Amino acid sequence: MNYIGSKQTLLPFIERVYRRVRDGDERTACDLFAGTGAVGRHFKRMGLRVMANDLQYYAYALNKAYLELNQAPRFSQLPRAERRPAPTRVECALTMLGRLPGPRGFIASNLWARKRPALLPGGKTRRRPMPSPAANQSMAPRGGA
Repeated sequence: MNYIGSKQTLLPFIERVYRRVRDGDERTACDLFAGTGAVGRHFKRMGLRVMANDLQYYAYALNKAYLELNQAPRFSQLPRAERRPAPTRVECALTMLGRLPGPRGFIASNLWARKRPALLPGGKTRRRPMPSPAANQSMAPRGGA
């Protein structure tokens, strides 16, 4: 993921500074403003253990996946019935998340409409699907992780 605040273009500079100041015993890097995880992933590829922190939940989700997983998930716990309609386990997992019932409440009722208007030329609108709040809720950390 690339956005205006990404540190992706700074990685060569960050690595040069790291190599200049290290003493050789480093085993852990800490990325205090992790964002999309560019710096943490870079240090992980260099063989360091990485601790990452960010205020935004999207950053937590991205960095948890990027830094804790060392191989693609197999989704072996998916029920067999969920595996039938899609050819790959990843597609099955996404299909299962898409079928989750949405939560009830203010946000789901008022801000997470099933479709939202898209502006077209001439000021016309067209309805387009929005992400499912149920999928977001099912992927939320449990118990203060």
